[in-house]
Amino acid sequence: MAALPGHVAAGTRAALRTPAMLARELAPRARRTPLDRHPGSERVVATASFPLDGIKGIERSFGEHITVNDVVLSAVGGGLRRWLEDRGDSLTGIRAKVPTSLHRQDSTPDELGNHDSFMFVDLAVSDPDPVQRLLDVNRSTRSCKLHRDPQALYDFFREVHQGARPLQRWAMSPRVFTLNVSNVPGPAEPIFVLGNPVAEFTSFAEIADRHALRVSVVSVAGTVSFGLCGDAQAVPDIDIVATGIQSELEALAAAAT
Repeated sequence: MAALPGHVAAGTRAALRTPAMLARELAPRARRTPLDRHPGSERVVATASFPLDGIKGIERSFGEHITVNDVVLSAVGGGLRRWLEDRGDSLTGIRAKVPTSLHRQDSTPDELGNHDSFMFVDLAVSDPDPVQRLLDVNRSTRSCKLHRDPQALYDFFREVHQGARPLQRWAMSPRVFTLNVSNVPGPAEPIFVLGNPVAEFTSFAEIADRHALRVSVVSVAGTVSFGLCGDAQAVPDIDIVATGIQSELEALAAAAT
């Protein structure tokens, strides 16, 4: 039998070591949605915001394993639920790609580089109860962390290189995830520009092909801001998603008291 090329052999070995991870992360669990389209040249944006202390209060109220990121993802799921309901669309199969940093807190500047991965999280939009949606999101993120899926994905794609190109393309499939949701902690102190305080800070990121909505979340000076960017044809009513995120956080905060 002829020897496999090095990158293919490496890909085979890596896949054999991590079949359960690949099944969890790259299984086609996202359904077709109106976001699955080739974007045009026009964009629409919307914003939502909430006090960081309020999100941390939600975090503390529903179990020791709940995180700020779980609350953020649950809120995005709530916004999408309202948008899908308004469209009369199905409330199933909405999955987020969540960028994940693998840097240790004690990393030196020389160790930083590009050491980032991702995980896929089911947003549980089918459940009408915001608290249950939060618990379902937490169950999904805890499973990924328990199995160290972000690290395993990083190692897998780094090892297989060219042999992973079909899987890398598949990892961008709308059957694998619906939209990208990033969450970046910013400075706790106010930001100043030319000596003047910045009243509001929101981040936006470009959408990808067949993923016509992207949500960028950043916390600055005690406020968590959601920046939504979408294709103008796919999400002309993007404000419904933003308003839904705000309503979801308010409902979770009310349930937490």
